[in-house]
Amino acid sequence: MGVFLWPVGLPALVGALFFCARNHLPPPGTTTADKKGNRHFDRFEFLMAGYKAQYFFWGPLELMYVISLSGALVFFNPGSPAQIHVSVAIVLFAIALVVAFRPYEDDRSNGFAVGSHVALVLILLVSLAARPT
Repeated sequence: MGVFLWPVGLPALVGALFFCARNHLPPPGTTTADKKGNRHFDRFEFLMAGYKAQYFFWGPLELMYVISLSGALVFFNPGSPAQIHVSVAIVLFAIALVVAFRPYEDDRSNGFAVGSHVALVLILLVSLAARPT
């Protein structure tokens, strides 16, 4: 039970807090500099800064992404091709989300996010190809 509390409970808690505060958050189109002084933004700035106002939920989504890449893969045999296949699928899904929504305020950050995810896919594919048979 405790194993699921951290990877499921933390994103759920943060998501619930964001959901409750959603009507009090800055409106879409507000930049990070303009968000300062909003009591709800200031409380969650460490999870919301850098994202467009309409994508206030991207912080918990990123948290779920990181936890799924590190925690969910323990249910597969260590070093198995299945681990790598699932990892590639998770990262490709993350790439699709960033490309579709472009959640970062700065376009360079969107490009950097896509580039880093692509680099991770390449690393995973190389590790799959380099596996001893």
